[in-house]
Order: sequence, then C-alpha cells, then structure tokens
Amino acid sequence: MTQNISHMSFVFRAERAPATHNPHKEGSVIPMEISPSIRAQLERIENENIAIEPPDGAVTLRDKLGAGVSAEQFVDYLLQLCDVVEFLATQKSPIVHNDISASSLVVCEDDLLKLTKFEQAVSRGDATVDLRAIGELICSTDAKFAKKHHKIGKACLSGEYETVDELRYEIINRASAKRKGIYKVTLIVLLLALIYWRLVRRFL
Repeated sequence: MTQNISHMSFVFRAERAPATHNPHKEGSVIPMEISPSIRAQLERIENENIAIEPPDGAVTLRDKLGAGVSAEQFVDYLLQLCDVVEFLATQKSPIVHNDISASSLVVCEDDLLKLTKFEQAVSRGDATVDLRAIGELICSTDAKFAKKHHKIGKACLSGEYETVDELRYEIINRASAKRKGIYKVTLIVLLLALIYWRLVRRFL
C-alpha cells in the first residue's frame, strides 16, 4: 500500500505541466508608440523646439538643471517651453503633449530646448494639462533661483492661468522685477561709494 502511494505521488509530479513564460506578466514593460496621426502631423510642421526623436548629443533638462544653469538660462528654457506648447495648441488640429516633464525635454549644445516623447500626445485634448505640467516642472525644480518662480508654478497647478500667454507674461514680469531690484541695489551702492569718496576728499 505504501509503495502504491509513493508511485502515485511520483506520477503526479512527473505529469505537471512545465511553467511557461508570459511576456505580458505584471512588471513587464510594453513600449508605447506615437499615434500615427500625431506622428504624421509632427512630420509636417516645422518648429525648432520639437523633436520626434531626441537629437544626438542632447541631454535631458533634468540632467542640465542638475549640472547647474544660471537664473537667466532657466527663464529662457521656460519661455521656450511656453512657445512650443502654444505652437502646438494653436495648430489646425491642436496637439496636447500630456507628458511634459524634465525628462521629456532635452537641451542641445546651443541651449535650444526641444520637446520630445510624444507617445501620450493627443489631438484636441485638454490644453490645460500641459499648462499644469509646466507648473509642476517649475515647482519641482529645487535650485535657489527657481524657487522664486514657485508662486507662478503653484498658480499654474491651481488653474489660475487659462492661456500660455498669461503664463509667459508672468514669467517675463517676475524676471524683469528681479533685474530691476538688482539695478536698484547697484545704484544705491554706487551712490554710497560716491558720497564716501567725496567725504574722504573733503577731509584729506
């Protein structure tokens, strides 16, 4: 009797079906592709800030910011991003990118910003999605100079700006205010230096 049970157990183990590999198991990555209609539209339009595929030698904006950029260059990147988002939104068939981030933006050697990764782009989608994405990009940049723009980023996230033009105006306005502040401080320093020099001359 014991031998029969042992034999049955052996047969059961031997007849188990071998494990098969399922390429669609949880954890496997299925690469996304750009919609054929979006790709065709992108191939027809000409804009230096758009790249279906990242150009050779370009680095992601994330890496560029990590390496360090000036406050003026950061503002320039934001204005370039506003330009390309507005360009896409004003096409005959408007395009919403839907995936704007520091990883989907690349910077070329001449500091030209290019928007890539159009796999999630849609035609005639909700344009405020890209506006909010710009706000999130601003707020997630930890550089000291970028924090001065966090108020603008939070306004984007809250839906305060309805158009890219409104956002662009605020970015330019804040950058100009900063420059005016620098000029004012410089002027005060120069005036104090002049007063000190005159006092020194008087008592010499």
